[in-house]
Parts: sequence; structure tokens; C-alpha cells
Amino acid sequence: MKTSNKILSAFLAFALVISSAFAAFAFSNKEVTYTAKYEGNATRGTYAGILQDANDMLAGVAFTGDTLATLWGVVPGMTAVLPEAADAAFYEAADSALFGGLSAYMEKTGAETVTADVLAGYFAENPVTVNAAEFAEHADIFIDSIVTANVANTIGAGLMIGMPDQGVSLCEDLDGLCQALGIAQPVDSYTIITGAATGTAGAEVQLRTYLKNIVHAFVPNTAEGLMNILRSIAYVENSAALYESITGLVDNIDTLVGLVGVGEDENVQATLDAVKEAVNSLPKETVTVDGEELTIFNYEQCIMYILKTYVTPAIGMDLTTLIQFSDKTSPLLPVYLDYFNWANMAATEDEVDALNVVLHYLYVNLNENKSAVRLALGFVKDIPEQVTTIINAMLNNSEADAVWIIYQELHVLAGYERPTVPPQEPTTEPATCLLYVVAL
Repeated sequence: MKTSNKILSAFLAFALVISSAFAAFAFSNKEVTYTAKYEGNATRGTYAGILQDANDMLAGVAFTGDTLATLWGVVPGMTAVLPEAADAAFYEAADSALFGGLSAYMEKTGAETVTADVLAGYFAENPVTVNAAEFAEHADIFIDSIVTANVANTIGAGLMIGMPDQGVSLCEDLDGLCQALGIAQPVDSYTIITGAATGTAGAEVQLRTYLKNIVHAFVPNTAEGLMNILRSIAYVENSAALYESITGLVDNIDTLVGLVGVGEDENVQATLDAVKEAVNSLPKETVTVDGEELTIFNYEQCIMYILKTYVTPAIGMDLTTLIQFSDKTSPLLPVYLDYFNWANMAATEDEVDALNVVLHYLYVNLNENKSAVRLALGFVKDIPEQVTTIINAMLNNSEADAVWIIYQELHVLAGYERPTVPPQEPTTEPATCLLYVVAL
């Protein structure tokens, strides 16, 4: 694994851990104990710069040309509802930047129709390199190309006429997921899908917009999107909606992919099976709010499960042996992290404030466990140098100076020159993200 990927995995691991501690359910304590503060070089621009560098790093891991190739590789299996997907001309017209040489490749290899294997071979010879913004543009093209009137009608009719109960449930889950994640949608999915089922003009355009809004909530501003998720699930009603929507979608996903003709694709099915297994393995709990029982993911246990199952193999260290959640501290391992006060997150104004709250939580907890953290640094082998630098910055400096050093290190890691002055805070914000605030 590349050093940069190890560093990113470790950074994400800390972010995941920081965002947990729901087991004790911090909503029981609604008192705000910390609000975002900006001092010295730790300006709002500095925190915004950290988010931007995280965007760049995440783009290099998740939103790549390989991801685009994987998405397009599913399309040849949709010929039952998208017959043009068998012809090279369809792909070349859809996204010439990706498929400009597809016809020539097929002529060279003797392929007469486009298949998943043909596209895999083509991309192997013509790898795609994109940044996050370019990925978002290509993702829009992908959605525009495959969500035709016929595809929308097939989905709508299959759900609302062929299996209306599942159709209604799927729409409720989609809309619930968007609300829980703070993604604004101008038209709800039930209206779109029922319109598509009856052949309403423009239903496919509404469906494209719905899907694009979900993509744009995370690309290219992935880190901001993650911070806004934390802001949203700081409200227990949103957290309950998140659980209900995700589990519901997992239950119905086979139906949806079957309607567009790719349910028999082995790669698609393997991906779906992996997603189902992961979601169904996540621990849950029941909480009572105003006399109503709500089921939510047990975030503390979920994070420990994710660290053990996915992060440990990726970075070669078992963080679950080094980290525990408790109100106590110890000079020895493990490092005890306090339960997170979600009232602080609910009080934030935007994603920059949210990152401020997260880094403050990390700073306080590392310094409360200073001896144990230093012991962990000596115990674990092959920690990337930048990670050690960031942790030591937290242990040996004021909070403001530590944040400034974190920004400098991540900026270099993202491929830029080491900054000497805080950056200006961007003035533009993602157009499709909206935090749904539910009164506690």
C-alpha cells in the first residue's frame, strides 16, 4: 500500500472514531459545552483548507478513473432497457473524453458489440485520470446517459405497477436517506417514480436531478459532505431515519437492479452482497425519545467493527487494541476517548464549524491521554511520518498552533507547497447540501 494511502486510512480512522460514541447516547446531555473558536493561524480559512486538502486526498482514493470504468462496465448489461448500450457510438456520443477511441479499439480486437469485457479491455489500454471536479462532471454524464425515458419508465412501472408496496417503501427509504444526510431534493422520489410509471413527460429529467444531487453532496466536496452528515445525525430523529433508510434500501436493492437488467451480473451481485453483509453486520440499538422507541446504529460499536474489519487490514495495525471509549483516563494503553457531546455538533453553523468541533474533541482527548498516546506511538510500527507529526503537534502545542501544523502537513501531503500564511476561506458552498434541522 502506498504511504499516502496508509496516511489517509489512518486519518480516516481517527475521523471515524471521533464521530462515534453514540452508545452512551450523548443526546441525553443537551448542554452545549464547546462552540467553534478561531484563534491565531487557526482561522476559518485554515479549517476550510484542511477540508479542501481532505477532498483532494479522498478523490485520489475513491473518485478515480477506475471508479468511472467500473460504473460504465455495468452499462452493457442494461441492453434490455437501453438497447443502444451495445453500440460503441452510444458511448462515444455520451462521453467522448472517455470513449473517443472505443470504435478503433473494437475494430482492432474484432469486437462487434460492446460488452463488459470489451470495456474492461478498453480501459486497461486507455486508463482514465481525473480529479474530484472532473469525476463529478463525468458522473453527471453517466447519469444523463443511462437514465433515459425508457429506463425511467421501466423502473417506475416495475415498482409502482408491478410491486407497489416495494415501490412505495423504496421511495420512502430514498427520501429518508436524503433527509437524514442533509441532501435537499426539489421533488420527492415518489412523485418522480409514479410520474415515470405513467409516462409523464420530463420524469427522467427529474430522476437525473435527484441522483445528481446525491452525487454532488459528496463530490467534489467530500469532506464537507461528511461534516454535514455529522451535523445532521447530531439530531436523534435524523439518526433514526438514517438507520431505517439504509436498512430498507439494502432490503430492496436487488429489486431495483433487477429492473434495469443487471441483477444477473456477477460483479454487481458480488458488490451488492458485500454491501448487504456490511450493513447487516453493523451493531444497532434502541433508544427512547419522548416516549417513542427509535432504532439507530450503535455508532460506537459500528466504528469499532469498521476499524477491526476494514481499517486494520488496510493499514496493518489493529486500532481496536489501542482505543476504547470511556470517561476514565490511564497512563497506559488503551487510549480512552470521552463520549462525544453531540449537542456541540448540533450547535455548529456549517461544515467548517463542524471540523472545528471534531478537532477540538481530538485535541482534548489526546492531551488527556498524553502518556498513553506516546506509548502507542512507540508501540505501533511503521506509522507514517506525517501521522506522527500531526499527533505530536496535538500533544506539544496549543490547540490553535496544532491545527495550523495539521493544515501544513495535510497541504504538503495533498501535493502542494508548505503554506506560510492561512488561506482565505472559500465563499462558495455546495448547492445541493442542506442540513435538515429537527428540533430536539
